[in-house]
Amino acid sequence: MSLYVYSGAPGQDELLKQLGKFKMGKGCIYVKKLSDIHTEVLKELISGTIDFLQAKWGKQ
Repeated sequence: MSLYVYSGAPGQDELLKQLGKFKMGKGCIYVKKLSDIHTEVLKELISGTIDFLQAKWGKQ
């Protein structure tokens, strides 16, 4: 599964350390099974990405 949730926002690198088993592309996180990662950490990554991108580019 490919998750496009990494934006390089402050604090995301620390969250990645807590995420679990995954591989990473430039802005994509690759996960084989959801059970391989901590979903609460994933929720924080998603929320942080949304906040960061909205602050940078505004709400569309």
